[in-house]
Parts: sequence; C-alpha cells; structure tokens
Amino acid sequence: MTAYTFRSDMGAFEASLRASTGIVDRQTRTVTAVFDLAENSGAVAGQVVRLSVPLNVDARGFWVPVSALVESRRGLWSVYVLQPEGGDYRLEARVVETVRVETERVFVRGAVSEGELILSGGIGRVTPGQLVAFRGGRGQTQASE
Repeated sequence: MTAYTFRSDMGAFEASLRASTGIVDRQTRTVTAVFDLAENSGAVAGQVVRLSVPLNVDARGFWVPVSALVESRRGLWSVYVLQPEGGDYRLEARVVETVRVETERVFVRGAVSEGELILSGGIGRVTPGQLVAFRGGRGQTQASE
C-alpha cells in the first residue's frame, strides 16, 4: 500500500488509502476518500489535517513567497529585483508569469536571471526605482533555476 503524508497541528504522520468514491461533488469539487491511520498518528476524529502531495513543476522558473508578488498592468504580476547601485540597491519591477500558486509560495518564470536578488516582503512600502539599503537575509530571496 502507498503511504500518504498528512500534516496537523501535532506534526506529520502517515496513512494509507483504504477507499475512494471516485465521484466528484459538483458543489465542493472534492472526492471522498477514506484513509487508515497508524494508531500512533496522534490524530483524532473531527480534527482538520492536510494531505501533503509532492509536486514537481516541469517548467523553468523558481519559487517566491506570495508576499513577493506585485500587481502589475493589465492583470500581470511583477517582482522587485534589487539592482546594485553604489552601496545601495535600486528596485526594478520585472514582469513574471505565475505557473503554480500554493498557499504561501508561487512558482514563477519571467524576466529574472539566476542569482538576482528579489524583494520578498514589504512591497506595499516601496515603489519601482526607489533606492534601498540591503541588510541581508530577511525580505529577499535569490532566483535559482
């Protein structure tokens, strides 16, 4: 049997699929499934848990926090890239395409090169072209493919 990983407030645990109705509920767009939990799972009846499904995105791009996305023109999205200028950085908006959206992160591709620094938070307090100081670590992420 295939083991599936679930996450709860108590941590992660595994369960195996016993049965699935295979019928999609038209209103909720869900399928009912029954899993057998190990006795030491710590889960109790009625508790909300989340099924962790590994996802491989077969596309060029990179993950950024949702907080890094900036609404752009004509329904597009952008990220702010930190361009070195003297001892500071100038913010440059770059258009990106959202390939996959999850709760806290987004897989994007677009006009960002590998290794460029991306502002990942506080986007509501800055504007393109603004000069900022980089303190390192927090509030940025590095593009990688």
